[in-house]
Formats: sequence, structure tokens, C-alpha cells
Amino acid sequence: MNTSELTCGQIEQILSDRIEECYRQTFGDGLKSVSCHLFKATLAIALERSMTPAEELLAASGKDYSAELFRETLHKILQPCIQELVEEVFQTTAIDLLIATNPKTGRTGSIVILEKAPKFQVRSSNCMEATDNKTLS
Repeated sequence: MNTSELTCGQIEQILSDRIEECYRQTFGDGLKSVSCHLFKATLAIALERSMTPAEELLAASGKDYSAELFRETLHKILQPCIQELVEEVFQTTAIDLLIATNPKTGRTGSIVILEKAPKFQVRSSNCMEATDNKTLS
């Protein structure tokens, strides 16, 4: 994928759609929403309604520790998928990826540190600081 021909918002939407599909294929359940936001070489990802029915059942039964262990296992399953998608879409290496879930809200957040900021078309300053350049790297 040649990201230098797309805007940052378009790239974020492509990644959001692919993460949602990965989640659906892996866990058989859909998310309420996926949001991706790029800040130079740092990517923030928010997953809404990310807890599986099994996690919700464990948490509702007061088995918080079991739910936490289960979630850690799910993170280990999801992490390679997210990393692969990020590297494919942004055409750069993800050098660090952090994932955490809040069982009270059902939200999962990820921070991905990229080796370098990706190039894309600049049509607005929504993704990063405004610049006079046509492409940003």
C-alpha cells in the first residue's frame, strides 16, 4: 500500500477497518468501534466494547483474577495481528506495542511506537502538526 498517496485520516480508517476485521475473525464477535489516531511516530488505538462474552461472564461472577488472566491471553493472541496490520498499513516497523483493557468499561487501548513516522498526503492538520509540505514523513 502506498500511503504517500493517502491522507492521514484515510490511513487511520483503513487500519481501523482491518483491526475490526482481525478482531471479528479471531474472536467471532464484533466491536462497537475502532479508532486509530497517529501522532508522528506514535499510534493510539481505541477499541470499544472489546470484552468477549467469556470475559464478561468471568467478571460478572466476581472472578476478576481469572478474567484478567484470560484477557492477558487474548492480548497475546491479538498483539501479532495488530502489529502485522500496523506495519503493513504504515509501511514501517512497530518497535513497541502496548495493550490494556479496562474491564469496567469494556474498552481496550493500544499504543504503538513506530520506527519512523509514515508518509502521507497533508490536507489538514488533524493528524499531526500543520506543515507547508505536500507530504509528511
